[in-house]
Amino acid sequence: MRPFAFFAAHAVLVASLFSTVSLQAGEPVAAPLSKSVNLEKAIDWREHTIAPVADPILFEDAVIRNEIRPVFGYQNLADDFATQGGDLQVYGMQLRWAATPRLGLMMVKGGWNEFHPGVGEDADGFGDLGVGLKYALIDLPEHQFILTPGVTYEFPSGDEEVFQGNGDGLWNFFVSSQKALVTFTCRRTSASRSPMMTTGRAPSCTTTCRPTTTSAATSSPSSWPTVTPW
Repeated sequence: MRPFAFFAAHAVLVASLFSTVSLQAGEPVAAPLSKSVNLEKAIDWREHTIAPVADPILFEDAVIRNEIRPVFGYQNLADDFATQGGDLQVYGMQLRWAATPRLGLMMVKGGWNEFHPGVGEDADGFGDLGVGLKYALIDLPEHQFILTPGVTYEFPSGDEEVFQGNGDGLWNFFVSSQKALVTFTCRRTSASRSPMMTTGRAPSCTTTCRPTTTSAATSSPSSWPTVTPW
């Protein structure tokens, strides 16, 4: 019985070793700790960013992502304006779809406008519809940098009662970039708006920075500094 017990114990040990190896078969070999941490940061840095809230129609995120984003806007009108005060409220929705890891399709403008002047009758109606696409031309995860040009077109499909539906449409050409620094993630968008049937262009440039985090939790949008040079 002793030889049998001896061989049985060794058989169990050998089987356990093979079972451990089989469970790990096909798994990548673990890299040194320092390299694996750096690689993880390079791959996941975009997952810890969120889309900007400053000027959401013109300021486009450089990261290609899927997004359903409600938008609410409120503008108070000055008493010395033609309407003698009042306000404008906008209820909209933005949709973004990552067709590929580099190509994004989007609807950046569309919704319902309510106009309440200080004098005269209230008005409401649909806003113009804006759609477009963007492409991550330069995407360097190892350097935590992305550069994405794109274009949107605003159809004059809204109601004139709320000052929409004018002209022959509006093109918006933009280039957005994003870079993760040591403690901040900065993104910048430069855009040029070109109305149809005219030669006028209205360039704009917006930059935002926010603290970089190592988890999905992010800072409040109200805490992000925003700089608009022109």
